[in-house]
Amino acid sequence: PSPLLSALPPPAPMACSAAFFHTIAVSAPAGPQLVNPAQPWGRPLPKTGVAAQVELVIATGQAEVSGLTIGALLKRPLISVAVPVRSGQTVTYVMTGVLLPSRLQKIISNSSQPADRIIAIFDKSSIIAARSHDTALLLGACVAPTLPA
Repeated sequence: PSPLLSALPPPAPMACSAAFFHTIAVSAPAGPQLVNPAQPWGRPLPKTGVAAQVELVIATGQAEVSGLTIGALLKRPLISVAVPVRSGQTVTYVMTGVLLPSRLQKIISNSSQPADRIIAIFDKSSIIAARSHDTALLLGACVAPTLPA
């Protein structure tokens, strides 16, 4: 493992539940959202803001985690975790859990790291999704290119 990772204590156990996500949406294969509790009942739902991710989940049948993006409905930064919903062998829907950077920030804040350590969570494109210091200033910025993996 990376020297940076080996210096950190093991993570505290955390139950994965719907409370971990801000909201959970269900989309049809063509992309329209069918259910999204973040939208008041009766209002039309927009097309998903992660259409490429939904298409990938449908094509591969595998779960996919997005990079930091702006949500179509929430209009703020988020990370989505999309999983296939199957009927037999066919992917019929995609269920997407929306994770806000504030949730990641809370996980960092609850860690027992010394105050002089900087902890960052970044996506697969090296975009900062949460940080222990100056998060509001650096959310969405690229990590330093010299940061070791």
